Amino acid sequence: MSDLLSEIGTVSPDMFSSTDSLLSLYSFWSFVIVAVITSILVFVTATKMKGGLFGKVLYYFGAGMVLILISLVLVSIKEGSPASYTDVARDILNIVGFILMAIAANKLYSFTKAQ
Repeated sequence: MSDLLSEIGTVSPDMFSSTDSLLSLYSFWSFVIVAVITSILVFVTATKMKGGLFGKVLYYFGAGMVLILISLVLVSIKEGSPASYTDVARDILNIVGFILMAIAANKLYSFTKAQ
């Protein structure tokens, strides 16, 4: 359990002895914070558009971004789960996330082509 806590953000004294571990920790949490804020902003912007094509496109992009974020966090924190299941879950989440973003791009392209 202590390994899991050290992986998800608890800083132990021996982590300061390794610059790589400390930088990796800050890099991971910076990534998570930026990804969560960006996803929230995409959903808030989509909601402000009150539907319509661009609102739907942003919802698809936001959902794809959230799935990819979850897959990367799942891989980063895989303590206690078999590696094969974690890898399969990551791959499925990435595939579905990219498919959602491709659908969004296709909807946007179809709209611009019709104009």
